[in-house]
Amino acid sequence: MAIQDIDDLIKQLRQHPEWRDALRREIFTDELLALPQIVRELAEAQKRTEERLESLTARVEELAEAQRQTLMQVSKLAAAQGRTEDRVGSIDGRLLERDYFDRAYAYFDDILRKIRVLSWSEVADLLDQAEERISRKERKQVMEADLILRGRRLADKVETYLLGEVSVGIGLEDVHRAAQRSKILARVTEMPVIPAVGGKSIIPEARELAQELEVSVVLDGGLQTE
Repeated sequence: MAIQDIDDLIKQLRQHPEWRDALRREIFTDELLALPQIVRELAEAQKRTEERLESLTARVEELAEAQRQTLMQVSKLAAAQGRTEDRVGSIDGRLLERDYFDRAYAYFDDILRKIRVLSWSEVADLLDQAEERISRKERKQVMEADLILRGRRLADKVETYLLGEVSVGIGLEDVHRAAQRSKILARVTEMPVIPAVGGKSIIPEARELAQELEVSVVLDGGLQTE
């Protein structure tokens, strides 16, 4: 059987599909013949890679969500811890205030003698007698002091008041309040008023301010002279 031209060859190949495979083997190298299988394998590998990537992405999202939930829990725990510490600090402060109120005779013995702790009804009566000399805001400030005493100043026996601010850790605000409220009380009583702060510790800046404003500092029941 003679093949005259390319069209005749194509016609014969169509009629004999087995010839096409033989012709391919003759024309193409082994590498080219294997290319379709390689492509299929690559496609399959790509599919598996995409599946693993999808699984990994899902896992990463799960881990990210778990981390977000963990951070939220940590944040809630930290907030709860902060509230607990605030409550404990508030309780400690209240207990210390009460201790200074009850033991004022001992704690302020280096400043005053014949000490009398004023009740808040007595303080209110004092303020009532001086309504024309202080504002309502100033009245409230004095009423919010932690304790007010009256006695004789140790140095010269002069009858004197003492206004105290009590805090576990004495800070700048405590010193400022003691100094400011003492000035208001002095206008009310028209008598000397000693500003004082009491507590368990004092920051250096507050100690310096106390010296500057002449505010007495009492730590653990003892007057600080330096």
